[in-house]
Amino acid sequence: MNKPLFAGLCLLAAAQANPGHAEAPPAAAESRLRVATSLSLAPPAAPPSAAGYPRSLDEAILYALNNHLANRSARLATVQADARQSQAQARFRPSIDVLTNIDYTENYDSYLGINSTVTVPSTIPGQPPVTLDANIKKTVPRYQIAPAVRLSYDLYNGGRDTARLQQSAHQLAASTIEQTVKQRDTAYRVTLAYLRLRQATLLDELAEQRAGVAEKRAQIAASQFAEKRLSQLALQTERLRLAEQRGEARMRANERNTRLLEYAAALGADLDEANAATLLPNFPADPAEDLAAATQWADDGLEYQRETANLLAAAEAVRAEQASRLPSLSLLGQYTAIGRDNETLEQAGRDLHRRETYLGLQLNLNLYDGALRDSRIAEKLAQQETARLRQEQLRRDIDENRRRNQAALRDAETQLELAQLRWQLNEAGLKVAQAQHASGLASAMALEEAALARQEGESGLKLAQIASAIAECNLRFSASTRPQLSRAMTSAGSSLPPE
Repeated sequence: MNKPLFAGLCLLAAAQANPGHAEAPPAAAESRLRVATSLSLAPPAAPPSAAGYPRSLDEAILYALNNHLANRSARLATVQADARQSQAQARFRPSIDVLTNIDYTENYDSYLGINSTVTVPSTIPGQPPVTLDANIKKTVPRYQIAPAVRLSYDLYNGGRDTARLQQSAHQLAASTIEQTVKQRDTAYRVTLAYLRLRQATLLDELAEQRAGVAEKRAQIAASQFAEKRLSQLALQTERLRLAEQRGEARMRANERNTRLLEYAAALGADLDEANAATLLPNFPADPAEDLAAATQWADDGLEYQRETANLLAAAEAVRAEQASRLPSLSLLGQYTAIGRDNETLEQAGRDLHRRETYLGLQLNLNLYDGALRDSRIAEKLAQQETARLRQEQLRRDIDENRRRNQAALRDAETQLELAQLRWQLNEAGLKVAQAQHASGLASAMALEEAALARQEGESGLKLAQIASAIAECNLRFSASTRPQLSRAMTSAGSSLPPE
């Protein structure tokens, strides 16, 4: 399985040249490629197994990437960020609207018109001029329809549109990286649940073996008691030991079932269908194989890249608000046809005898807005500083957690060395018990106990190997295992709110 692709390559297609604009945006591709991250927008489908669930850790990770709700939500968040970038690109294109006004007017005002006096010179010599009263009545048609086409285009707005476009590009990069973070965290959760399930399964098997040996001891004790070679107290002791081992076996079985449910939840599987027969993986002999399948998803630099993108987006948001102090110039044009009639609307629509065309420029410059603009700029500056502090805090958290995980790995490696020595010691003890049993110096029960000790040593070695694999996994996924409080604070402000 290949390492996921760089997110910057996924953003390259969106960086094509925009339509002509007096305020042409800079090359968006360069800014988008500054933040590089491994990404798999559509994780490959996990190969199906006979039972419908994955059988290896590699298959389990792919299964969770396709089925866990957190990854689906992250993909939808990226779709939303991409839509916001399309909205920012649309600001560089003209807007064309079709408008239609349909009016019905009924006049009830009796004083509608112009009263005037006209003096006409007399045509008869010596006669005075004739004065006439003229009453011109003005009427308004009842029906009027005015379809229009309006064009509007921002020629200049101080760089606001360019800043918005760059901000959306950085937000898309941050959302894309966040999607990869979710995939990485899913891979870590599945790996951790898988290794813990492997631990619980091994402890369950070991508890069953101990219970089997305790049952044999109780049977031998019962035979010796029947032959009068063992006291009642010794028999009772063996029976209590058997009850204890059976109780431990039940406890280990319950623990394995709990780990199985945790593994099913990490996969995103249906918990009602979770059972050992369908979900229990085929564990390889060496836990290092599991670690190799998981650590290819590890990348502790993703969060820092995401916060860098958020910081760049915050800077562009400040620039966009500062552009509101500058004037804006827009091109406006409209063509309108007007039809009127006093009888029917249909006739008014047929008689579009009047035409109006408008083309002009509109200049806007705000002189005073009650300090609204200054307060918005101050808000964006505070958000920018918050993003910077969040980036620094995240770097410190991951570095601190990495140091803690390194110390835990050293302890796990020391425990592994001790487990190897114990296994060698138990191996030598079994050989001694076999030789003593062959020479008649040791009983069959002593040989059985030596074999159990050797088995416990081997199981302890396997458990130490798993513990070492978990510690190394935690180290490689240091960003995924950082303290939850700081992590919640980081995710709470990981993206800027949409405008």
